[in-house]
Amino acid sequence: MVPFCLSVVGIAALTWLSLRMGLNIPTGGFIYLIMVVLSAANGGLWSGTLTSIVAAICLDYFFVPPIFHFDVDDPMNWVSLGAFEFTALVITLLQERVQHKAAEASASRKGSEKLFHAAREILAFDRPGELGNESPN
Repeated sequence: MVPFCLSVVGIAALTWLSLRMGLNIPTGGFIYLIMVVLSAANGGLWSGTLTSIVAAICLDYFFVPPIFHFDVDDPMNWVSLGAFEFTALVITLLQERVQHKAAEASASRKGSEKLFHAAREILAFDRPGELGNESPN
């Protein structure tokens, strides 16, 4: 829940900054998209989904004419929500894939370490006669 809360604070701060700078719809949408990516990467699918909803609402309210008015019937709102949600889903799937590969690499490394230690123990056994020092009779 922390990544989502940080994303909402980030969206609020970036919205305020964007309004002060007079940014347009594409720039505002891109800023919100970055927040959705960060939220999904750090908090998972639910955080990314909630952030995408908040981002779509803010984009509609603050950037889409008529400004400071919600218009649910406008297809642009649904497209932006779909784009934000799709981004959150893709980022989450990529993050899960990376974590899975990292876990596999860690397990493989541990297996290699065990094999290495087992080989060292086998070679370190104290044998009665060393190989190569025996003289032929």
